Amino acid sequence: CYQSEKRDDSLEQEVVRVRGGRANLLIRRPPLPIKYGTHHSKFFILVFDDKLRVIIHTANMTQEQMFKTQGAWWQDFRFKGPASPPSCRFEEDLLDYLGHYDVPRETEVWATMLRQMRRTDFSDARCLGLVASVPGYHRGANVHKYGHMKVRSLLEGREFDSCFESSPLVYQFSSMGLLNDKWFYGEFTESCSQGRCRRGESRELGLLGKPRDLERDLHLVWPTVDEVRGSLEGWQAGFSIPGREKNISQSFLQQHYRKWGGGNLQRTRAAPHIKMYTRFCRCQSAEGKGEEEEDFKFAWFCLGSHNLSKAAWGALQRKDSQLMIRSYELSVLVAPRLPSDSYAMVRVRQIHVFLLPLSLSVQEKGPFDGEKGIAFR
Repeated sequence: CYQSEKRDDSLEQEVVRVRGGRANLLIRRPPLPIKYGTHHSKFFILVFDDKLRVIIHTANMTQEQMFKTQGAWWQDFRFKGPASPPSCRFEEDLLDYLGHYDVPRETEVWATMLRQMRRTDFSDARCLGLVASVPGYHRGANVHKYGHMKVRSLLEGREFDSCFESSPLVYQFSSMGLLNDKWFYGEFTESCSQGRCRRGESRELGLLGKPRDLERDLHLVWPTVDEVRGSLEGWQAGFSIPGREKNISQSFLQQHYRKWGGGNLQRTRAAPHIKMYTRFCRCQSAEGKGEEEEDFKFAWFCLGSHNLSKAAWGALQRKDSQLMIRSYELSVLVAPRLPSDSYAMVRVRQIHVFLLPLSLSVQEKGPFDGEKGIAFR
């Protein structure tokens, strides 16, 4: 799928025929019913003889993206057998999202792909669920199907370790829309603060809630001018980190900014194009460890195409009865558990499945400390 400013109906869809005249490639411009919306999702669905692979990632299909820090989640799924369930939530959500592309059913290459997906067993998906955004005004039960409200619905009924009660949140992104404090502290952070934990000796279930100290424990990871200038691409990297000055210079955001840093994976000079949201808590370090070997636990990760904007995540309207979304997005929400079902322990930003390209020893000082301030254009 692609986007185009031209509204010529002839550009809505094109089928490219190669290799013996078969229809192998479908180029589709999905409908964008709300102004300023875009198709921003980044994913692959690959069909093999014995499996189907889903890849959700953060990179655009351009050469310069290879010089940036990106992220990807993928899983191979086998085809359904006699013991497989007829369907599952992952399959339903993925097909629902693709259905909004509004491709005519008689399109051969698209119909073939959908048949392959329906015969695939997605029931063992190693994630809490897909987080899709589709443009439109969503009402009723659909309010909880998309955007940040889908994150809310996936987290709110889940039980986490008690260490995550009022623990820090990290929002890391490569573009920021024009926000307001009501949306930022209210509905969006409220969605990311869902989940339950058992408290005290009574072991009663309570809400995780928002970070205990919002100023200190709500982190916005965004590169500084020096980090952009010193990146592998130099100033050119800034074109993929679009942040208008009026968007990122709002006063209520300043206390939350943190430097990119790149972590111990030596990604400091690979400018971030990754979009990742997570909740973590610090663990007591073992005796003899230094500060740089601090351990962390993670409640969840959300990785995909969503930047920090209302257009991507959606905004509630009409007394919270309607969710308005402008753009197509696709991310995946993952709870990083080990095979033993114990919470994944992290040492120096590395766990069994995830390699984190940023420092979680987040400094309280923000990007305005030092000679150069936060990057904007």
